[in-house]
This record gives sequence, structure tokens and C-alpha cells, in this order.
Amino acid sequence: MNDRGDPPSDDLLAIPGSFHTDDAFSQQSLLKEVVGQSPIVLWVIDQDGVFRLSEGMGLHALDLRPGELVGKSVFEVYADQPQALVGVQRSLAGIESREIVRVGRLYFDSWQRPLIAGDGSISGVLGVATDVTERILAQQESADSELRFHSAFHNCPASITVTVLETGEFIDANDAYLKMIGLTREQVIGKTALELGLWRDPGKRAGIIERVVSGESRMASEAVLPDAHGNDLIVQWSASVIVLGGRKCMLSCLLDVTETSRVAQQAELTRKQLRTLGRLAPVAIFRTTATGQIRQANGRYRHLVGDDGTGTALSSWIERVSHQDRPYVTRVWNSSLKNGSACLLEFRMMDTQARERWILLNAKPQYHKGALRSFIGTLTEITARKRAEAAIEQINHDLELRVAHRTQELRRSAEELEEQRAQWESLVRNAPDIILRLRPDRTIEFINRTEFGWNPEDLIHQDAMFFVHPDDRVEVEKVLTQVFTDGTPQTVQLRSSTKAGETLWYAVHIGPVFRNQTVIAATAVLRDITRQKFYEEESIRRRDELAHAARLSTIGEMAAMVAHELNQPLAAIANFVRGAVHRLKEPNFSIEDVVEGLEKANRQAQRAGEMIHGIRRFLKKRDSLQMPIDLKPLVAEAWGLAEIEASRFRIQLETQLDQLLPAIIADDVQIVQVLLNLFLNGIDAMKSVPQNERKLIVRARVEDNQVVCEVEDRGVGFSPQISETMFQAFVTTKDEGLGLGLSVSRSIIEAHGGRLKAHSNVSSNGSTFQMILPVPSND
Repeated sequence: MNDRGDPPSDDLLAIPGSFHTDDAFSQQSLLKEVVGQSPIVLWVIDQDGVFRLSEGMGLHALDLRPGELVGKSVFEVYADQPQALVGVQRSLAGIESREIVRVGRLYFDSWQRPLIAGDGSISGVLGVATDVTERILAQQESADSELRFHSAFHNCPASITVTVLETGEFIDANDAYLKMIGLTREQVIGKTALELGLWRDPGKRAGIIERVVSGESRMASEAVLPDAHGNDLIVQWSASVIVLGGRKCMLSCLLDVTETSRVAQQAELTRKQLRTLGRLAPVAIFRTTATGQIRQANGRYRHLVGDDGTGTALSSWIERVSHQDRPYVTRVWNSSLKNGSACLLEFRMMDTQARERWILLNAKPQYHKGALRSFIGTLTEITARKRAEAAIEQINHDLELRVAHRTQELRRSAEELEEQRAQWESLVRNAPDIILRLRPDRTIEFINRTEFGWNPEDLIHQDAMFFVHPDDRVEVEKVLTQVFTDGTPQTVQLRSSTKAGETLWYAVHIGPVFRNQTVIAATAVLRDITRQKFYEEESIRRRDELAHAARLSTIGEMAAMVAHELNQPLAAIANFVRGAVHRLKEPNFSIEDVVEGLEKANRQAQRAGEMIHGIRRFLKKRDSLQMPIDLKPLVAEAWGLAEIEASRFRIQLETQLDQLLPAIIADDVQIVQVLLNLFLNGIDAMKSVPQNERKLIVRARVEDNQVVCEVEDRGVGFSPQISETMFQAFVTTKDEGLGLGLSVSRSIIEAHGGRLKAHSNVSSNGSTFQMILPVPSND
């Protein structure tokens, strides 16, 4: 072990692999030069955690210089950031790891692996880290944007609707719109504005829609709309065309300006004053309150910022500031607002055509009797000046690059090709995935590392199909044929056996390698998904166990009714047998009378046996088995189990099943379980309604290559609050229920690639549950 001041030993810098260079010193120099030009951080520590190597351009993001950490302990440098040391500690324990690590305000994709000495001990850790801060922040910003849009839509004080452009049907509407027109969401969704009587002049609406379709997506039009009570509302209606689920829709924003129209004359006078100011001023002028809210602006401001001037408050110029400059500009502007001080800033702004403009902001506070009343500001475009400055800077930068590039070209000679190969080899060998290069004859030309138990050198020139599980070889050969024949990348999942006999799962992406438009080889990237496959199988097993538990719960709830139903055939059997015995004891008995009684007893015994067989089949625990089945017998089987409960409350079943229903790929017991749950829910919902209204209707039809099965009841229905939670586990309205039926039913249908949903009946009382299952293709 070297002292901390000594240079790192060779065993801490050696990179394993099937390609080797003869000169160790040349290899280290080459590695240092390549890493020094790469936007990564390459580091090596010994078994005590002391840095022996610290290189790469990525160090600049951490305000470090190459080699600055050499001789320092990683546990001391990052003592205040323990999460950054987890991967290091795992690697010192002999475990290779890769994770996203946060260091201060930066995020790094960090990979580290243990370095093994000749005696098999761990001599240190090799790590490679890449700055992924922009990607992580972009992902967070994307998620935040989606959440903000959803919240803005439903919480926006302005009325917003989404309708199908072709039919005019409402898809969604926020609470502000429903409150404005005086209707409920159930009354609006699925209807058109004309059906609801929300337009006094349908011709004007058609004209506005025609203008929206023609491309006037930002237009605003004033219209008179009646609400549900017949009162006229004066609204400003803006709309644009959007695409949702493959359909063209119209996003409309309606602003109730009934009250504000009463002060239109004063507003018009203000606008005339601003237009006069705009004609006289060559720059954008605006006035704000003491808190920064913009109250007035000229036409140049509106053109630059993109505000149409129809609202009671103007858009803020700060919304147009580019994302790079916005934090700094916002901080300085807020400081000026807080302190009542002048503000002079240069920044980039996006204009209404999404073009970047350089702007000079000059804002001064206005005081009245010692109190801050407002700010008067101007926005002056200085794009031409900035472009001239940038052009001069770019020319100087280009000259420096050309001089540096020419100097580098003069130094480099025939070693350039070798350097490029060494750089590629270093990146590939340190990759966390297994990377292979295959020849057209399926033999391995290169492999960076293995998890199969063989050394990489032993696999060169071997047939790659040797390592593929026999059951997967046909599919893999088909994929390789497409890659080499068509030149199209392919993705496949396969199993592979290690030297010790262990089976591993891999997700493999195979891409062609071209030379002169001819595929000469293929590159395969293998990612280990064994653990993922284990979790998928475990999830399926637990789902089946939960479904079985739900079946036990269902029969448990029906136990008393089943016992009562079985008691009838058993009592009948006893009576018929007792009668046959009495007749046999008579001197002159009739054999026909005895046989008739025994046959009746036999029919009752068969009835009880069929009932017990159906319950045993329903309760039997087995692995999920999907096969082509007909839906009609499953409906009959489920009703046979629910008929006991239905007969108690005199509930009738009406079936409307299409004669030509196609077969579905499903587990028959699980589909019976779903149907039984829906039947029992419908029966429970109709217990309190008049007897002549107790009817359960089952429909089945084909729609869009799907089998749609509906279970409709005429019961009490469900509230909107229950509709949001009814499919969650352990949520129930029954005193004795566990709340598993609908939750398990939805998981079963989704596992079959379908959907389970519910809605209240529109033309009658009660509710309808809809089970949608895909029809298998003919391929």
C-alpha cells in the first residue's frame, strides 16, 4: 500500500477486457488525455477511501481541478453528504452499484465497481460520474407542469370547457363554467351546447367555430349566452383547437364580463389614452402598482409581450423572460419592489413569435407624500447591439478554436485511429450493460464483460446462440434475421444460462452496423431484468391469492343463503326416501310408486350435487389459466351462484346477449368471479326498491374489436363521492362487506387487458357496470 502522497499504483488504473495495449505508461497517459476531454468525472480510491485518481472535465461543475482530490479521504470530503457515500461503501464491500447522487445542487449518474487485486482482495474502487442535473431538473419541471395544468384547469376562476370539434359534445368543464351556467357536471358531459339551450344564436356559434378551425386560435369574441335559468350572460369567448385521444377538440375559455360591460365607456377611454401613448413612444411603457402588478401599458408593450388587452389586468413582462435569465431578473425585480428602488437590467425575452430578444429594463419608483405608489418602466430592445457584441465574441472564439484545432492536428499523426479505438474501448468496457458485436454468422466478435461465468476472451468467435435458452432461440434467430436482412433495430427479451446453471432474464436491443449501406455486423446491448421478472411473477401470484380470498369472502357472505337453499333438496330427498320405505313395508306395494319416489329423490340429489360442485369449482385455488372461452356460459354460471340471493328478494334477470359473440382469452373462474360480484352488488342495490322494479339486465355486444358486457340494476345508484373511491381496496358501503369485490374485479379485468368502469343510469334509476375485454386477433 503506497503512502497517500505517492502516485496511484497500476492495479488501481488497469481496465479489464479482451483488448490490451502493450505499454502500461502509454495506456495511462492515453486514458488521462481522453478523460480530460470528456464531460465526466473519473475517480479511483484505495481500500481506505483515499483518492488516487481524480480526472475529467466534469470536475469543473464541482469547482474542482483535475487531481485536486488526490490524497484526500472520500469520507472526509463528503462527510456532510452521507447519501453520496452509499455507493462507495457498497463497492468497498465488493458490490458494483449505479445510482443518481445529489452533490449540492447538482445531480450525477454515478457508477462504481470494486477493483480486485491479484490475490482476490478488494484494492479500491473505480468510479465514473456524469452530470445529469439538466435532465433531472427537466423531468421535475415536466411533472410540475402537468400538475399545474390540471390544477389550473379545475381551479381556474375563468370558465373553461373541452368539446369534440366535430359533434360539439362536452368532454370536460371546470367548476367555474358549471357555476356560471347553473348546471351539474352530469347534465353537461356528453351533451352539446345546442342541446342544453346555451346559445341564443346558433349561427353565430357556427361562425366562431369556423374561425377557430381556420387557425384563429387566440381570437376572443363577445357573445350573449343564456344560463340554465334563462338569464343572459355577456361573455368573452376564446377558443383553440387541440387533439385529445386522437380526436380534434376545442378548448374554450369563457369570461363573464356582464358586470364589467357596464363600465365599458370608461375602459374605452383608458384604452384610447394608452393607444395615444403607444403612438408617441418608440419603446414599451408600463405602469405597475407598488406591489408590481401591471395596470397600464402602451401598444409597443402589448406587441412585445403578447398581451391582447381584453382583460382587466395586463400580462407581466416577466413572464416573457427566458428561463436562463428569469431567476436573476425575478430576484432583482422583487428586491426593487421591496425596497422601492430603481431597477436597470439587461436580459433575454421571448417575443410573441417565440423569437429571442435582448431587452433593457429601466424602472423607477413613484412616491406620493413619502409613500411608494407605483413604478414607471420602459422595455427597450437592444437585440442589434447584443448581436454585434456576440458576433465579435463568436469571431474571437472561432479563431481561438481554429488555432487550437490546427495546432492539435499538427501534433497528431498515425496514432489518431488508435486513440479513437482506445476511447471507444474505455467507454464500452465501463458500461453497466453487457455489449456484444455479432457477425452475420451469429458469432461473437467483441464482448465488454459477462455475467455468465466465462471470461470475455473465451467467448470471442463463439456462437452467440449457445448462451440463449433453448425455448428462446427461435424468436432470437427471427429477430437477428430481421436486423441483418432489413437493417432495422429490434428489441427482445430472452433467457440465458450462466456457467453455474443459473437462469437470467435480459432485455436485449439489437441494432445494425452499416458500411456502404450494407449491414456488416450487429450490436447487442443486454440489460439484466431478472429481478424485474421476479417481481412481475410475484405480483401475478399475489393478485391471484387476493382474487381467491375475495371468492372465499363472497361465498362466506352467502353461507347462510346457500345452507338454506341446500336444505330444501336434502329435506325433499329425506321425504321421498321415507315414503319409499313405507311403501316397501306394505304387503301389496306397487313397484312403480317406489321407483317414482326414488327418481324424485335422485333428481333432488343431483340438484344439490350440482350446487355443491359449482361452489367447489368457484372456491378452488389454482393458478391463473387463460384460454379461449365463450362469455355466455360464464354469465349463466355466475347467475347460478347469485340466483339464491336473487330469489330471496324476487329479483328477475333479463339477458340481452348478441348471438355472434366472439371468444375471449380469459380465465373462466376469474371472469365468473367478476360477474358474480357485479350481480351481488346489483341485487344489494335493489333490496329497498319496489318489487316490480327489481330487475337485473345483462347485455353483451361487440364494439371496436372488444366484447362489452354491461350489468345494469334499477337500484338506489351511487353518489359522485362513492364513484371516485368504489374501486379502491377495503372501501365498501355494506355493513358486512370487506371492500375487496370491486377492487379485485378491476385488477382481474386489467390483468386480462381490459377495463372495468361504472356510471349512473341516465334514463332510469340505478347504475351500470361495464366490463370491456379485448377480442384476440386472427394472427
